[in-house]
Amino acid sequence: MSAQKATPPAATTPVGQAGEYVGQDTCLTCHGEKNYKGTAHALKSNAKSPAATLGCESCHGPGKAHVDSGGEKEKIVDLNTLTPQRASETCVTCHDRTKHGLWSGSQHDQRNVGCVTCHSVHTPKGPKQIKAASEPELCATCHRNIVNKLHRFEHMPVREGKIQCSSCHNPHGSTNTKLLKTGTTVDESCTSCHAEKRGPYLWEHAPVANACVTCHDPHGSNNERMLAAKVPFLCQRCHVTSRHPPTVYDSFLRNNSTSANKIVGRGCVTCHQQIHGSNAPSGKYFLR
Repeated sequence: MSAQKATPPAATTPVGQAGEYVGQDTCLTCHGEKNYKGTAHALKSNAKSPAATLGCESCHGPGKAHVDSGGEKEKIVDLNTLTPQRASETCVTCHDRTKHGLWSGSQHDQRNVGCVTCHSVHTPKGPKQIKAASEPELCATCHRNIVNKLHRFEHMPVREGKIQCSSCHNPHGSTNTKLLKTGTTVDESCTSCHAEKRGPYLWEHAPVANACVTCHDPHGSNNERMLAAKVPFLCQRCHVTSRHPPTVYDSFLRNNSTSANKIVGRGCVTCHQQIHGSNAPSGKYFLR
């Protein structure tokens, strides 16, 4: 990356610092290397890193006025004092490709969340220079209601560290809904792993074709298979007026009715096992 590419936007450079650089060694005489050495930005072996271009001044702007003033903060770009959007303008001068390519105008960008909201160049606590020890901890600072679901009985293996939030979501921007990484719909994201549920099917189940989250809660559930409600109550959210009796299978009916329709097992999927869709010529009712 060229030096011109690494230079922060003019909008974030203090007035009066036209381009007088003092070099990284000068900066480190006061600020030291403790919170910089060993980070991704300090790797001179990476031609795209700040250390390989203008060093500290790649992000903080020319430092001569700051040095001559004896260290006045007003004479240098301090990203932590800028608005999130203004600070992000500096970051995207380099981080503007691949997974960061859709940052501008993304949901986080529009909601006053910037790069320095989640990342710290000098004092990171987790991977990817994030401000928390793990992604769930970081995401929980805003999305507490979602992250709390991970502690329910049935959950995705996030707690075990097998996957993390960014396994499904791209917090830097996406063409899909909910910042999902893959595809353009919820279903396309889910079936990128659960390929056996992809279809197409000769007989499609309407809620499955609509979205997996119609029946499942992907962040965690107290019901088996991460269902949004227990069977048969989940099914009876839609199936209430046809074929089987339209009465809700509450505990009294299930324990006192002799109707043949309320069979042993009392779960729709006991018979309708191909619930995600069927290719059998006789599979209209998703029977096993």
